[in-house]
Amino acid sequence: MIAYNKNLNFILSISTASIVLLATVSSSPIWFTLVIILSQIFIILCIESVRNKKNKNLTTNGKNTSMANALLGIMDNISYGAVIIDKNQNIMYANKFAHEIFGNKSNNKQTFVFIKEPNVKSWIEKSLNSGFSNPITYLVEKPINRHVRLLLSPLPVSDKSSEENLAVIFLNDITEYIFMQSQRTDFLANASHELKTPVASLLGYIETLEGHAKHDEKAREKFLGIMHLQAERMQHLINDLLILLKIEQIEHIIPQESVDLSHAVETAVEALNPLAIKKNISISLSSNGPKIVKANSDELVQVVLNLVDNALKISEQNTQINISITRDEKNNSFAGTGIKGINKRVIVETSEPNINFYCLKIKDNGPGFAKDHIPRIGERFYRITGDLGSKEKGTGLGLAIVKHIIMRHRGGLELITAEGVGSEFCISLPAAK
Repeated sequence: MIAYNKNLNFILSISTASIVLLATVSSSPIWFTLVIILSQIFIILCIESVRNKKNKNLTTNGKNTSMANALLGIMDNISYGAVIIDKNQNIMYANKFAHEIFGNKSNNKQTFVFIKEPNVKSWIEKSLNSGFSNPITYLVEKPINRHVRLLLSPLPVSDKSSEENLAVIFLNDITEYIFMQSQRTDFLANASHELKTPVASLLGYIETLEGHAKHDEKAREKFLGIMHLQAERMQHLINDLLILLKIEQIEHIIPQESVDLSHAVETAVEALNPLAIKKNISISLSSNGPKIVKANSDELVQVVLNLVDNALKISEQNTQINISITRDEKNNSFAGTGIKGINKRVIVETSEPNINFYCLKIKDNGPGFAKDHIPRIGERFYRITGDLGSKEKGTGLGLAIVKHIIMRHRGGLELITAEGVGSEFCISLPAAK
């Protein structure tokens, strides 16, 4: 008995640590399968522990009861679902996460109606008969739509006299995984479409230059100029795609550098000065001294470049762009002006609202955003067409890059706009301690 308990404790320690570790990365089906293998061992230990507790031939000194309770307690706090059923598909046990998936806070086993659905019932029977299960995906519609991956595993029992034939159904919420896969597919489709247009244009002009315009000096000069613009457009698009992909890959890593926000803004403004001078647009910067934030310097410059470049593109000549940096001040430039038709949208909600932050505001005197466009600001490849759209077409990725950089910095991004008056982007960044 002592040797058994030591082995049980040893296996339990290893399996528990492994499950907790893998559960943190188990959003994908591959990791989920690894978690299942360890979990099966874990649940068998739970059942064996309970059986040993009930065995009258064993000395009961409270240790078995404590171990059983500890095992079930750990099982209840693992971040995936586990539902144990008997040979008649009656639910014997469901852990806390399984109840949460189905919106059941009262531990009512009747909530798990998915077991009685024909396709799931047939899958369970087939899995029990074969002793093997292929995972299936089940859509939970209440309380919210969730895609749940189901995997069934029969539980072997060491007690040969037992008539219990149990199995465990593991549930993994893969809603976020499916959403990310869908986003990736859409992203690749949109990127392919965006690249296809300039490539087709270049091929068309090359064919023309090789054909009837081969000896036409004026036509050649005109077409080469257009080809140059299309090649530049492709270059900008590829650069923006690479920047966005890089930001998304490291979005979970919070920058910890101490960066002077004022200096980052000055660097970006200096780079865009030639374009501002060309359009006779003045850029006003209001900032008293260094403003130190937790950030990545290059990414901050990228944010300001994208927003000011957008403002320059949509602004008319002889206008002004105002940039200011304040401490813990969210009042926008439209407040108290009496301007009608002001619309606001929080594009990124700061994840740390209770800390000190700096507010960077970039305001233009352009056409503003129409109400219909506001919900889509920051969406990849979204460009405004029509009278309010910029005459200088961009890649449609500039604001998406800004959005993801701010998300990586755990900051906030808000748009305040009035059609026919202008727009202001307000960025909140955590102040360095």
